[in-house]
Amino acid sequence: MISGRRESGGYTMNPRLKLAASLILFIVLIFVMIPDMLKRDSGDFNIDAPVLSEPSADKTDTDSEPDTVLEERSHMFATGNLNIRSGPGMDNEIIKVIPTGEKVQIDERGDIWYKVTYRDATGYSHSDYLSDSLGDNTQVNAVTEGFVEGVKQVNGLILVNKEHKLPAEYSPGENPEARSRLDDMLLQGEKEIGKPMYAFSGYRSYAYQENLYLSDLYNYGQEYVDKFTAKPGHSEHQTGLAFDIGGESKCWADPCFDDTEEAKWLADNAHRFGFILRYPKGKEDITGYGYESWHYRYVGEEHAVRIYEEGLSLEEYLLMQ
Repeated sequence: MISGRRESGGYTMNPRLKLAASLILFIVLIFVMIPDMLKRDSGDFNIDAPVLSEPSADKTDTDSEPDTVLEERSHMFATGNLNIRSGPGMDNEIIKVIPTGEKVQIDERGDIWYKVTYRDATGYSHSDYLSDSLGDNTQVNAVTEGFVEGVKQVNGLILVNKEHKLPAEYSPGENPEARSRLDDMLLQGEKEIGKPMYAFSGYRSYAYQENLYLSDLYNYGQEYVDKFTAKPGHSEHQTGLAFDIGGESKCWADPCFDDTEEAKWLADNAHRFGFILRYPKGKEDITGYGYESWHYRYVGEEHAVRIYEEGLSLEEYLLMQ
């Protein structure tokens, strides 16, 4: 019998019965809803399915712009110790020297001069001394330096100056190869400019140079000999590889030779025969001697061409080796 009471004409359910009815209704709802929760779109719901994350902010979709392709810079190798100059030409300042075999970045290519970058330096280098690969003829760091019978040599080239002295007993005489190439040069010069040239001084012994030095010291004073006359043992003439050259003007061993046609021809052509102007203008602080337009030293064509094209003194060239 259900008990209850009526108030104001209505019926009130017993609280216990009301609680029981609520529990029954809750249970019925659970059994009705669970099957729907376990299904999705007429398919079984896979509780092991991975949860898809949001796209990363670092990734781009198919509608984004394509990646930028950077152009690879070309590189070459220095086939010898290579100067980087401030501009495309021999008269421009050397700002860095690239060692043989080093990889060089090529920024621009010209007919003769390439704009290059090596480490922290950017400038211009002669294309003749750059190669796409290191060939068999490229000697990386192959430098021989030392003394042979008391004579300073770097890669086979004798170095004589105020710092490096020849022994008093060193007396090789005139070098035959140097004399032969000298004769070829003077003959060719006469053909081209129509004027003869003469080698008025060649090999000098230690004793001869000693007498010459004392004579010049007596006649011209200390300041003169410090600039133009080598002390005994410090003269290139003792090597048999150096010659003083003059022309018909008789401006021999004199600044008046500087502006002659013969001097200009020698300056422009001596390298073709393996000779270099040993004491160039503007290099006095390096060579230790004043400019001598008449004094030429034989080093062989390979070295002479390089020294001429790079505008170097012999000291600078050997320092680069």
